[in-house]
Amino acid sequence: MNGGYEFRVPKPRFLSIGHVIAEAIEHYCWIFNKESLRWWTPDEFYAEFHAKDQNSVHVLNFLTKISIRDPRTGITAAFKQLSELEVKHSEEKKP
Repeated sequence: MNGGYEFRVPKPRFLSIGHVIAEAIEHYCWIFNKESLRWWTPDEFYAEFHAKDQNSVHVLNFLTKISIRDPRTGITAAFKQLSELEVKHSEEKKP
């Protein structure tokens, strides 16, 4: 307790960066951040996050936003988004 204020971090599905990577590798998935909409392969995720303090509030908060997903889902979503941008761009170019 800190002066009557208790700071709580939502409990993440994953316990650590290593846990996320292991799950992704086991299920042939990539790692997805639901907030930033960013994707990583397990190797990319390891390279970017393995040295972070696993017990920091920032990492624990970050882990609540992470999920593992089939990369084909991301490719399909990206293709749809690009198609929508192409249509929008072509409509803007019309006189």
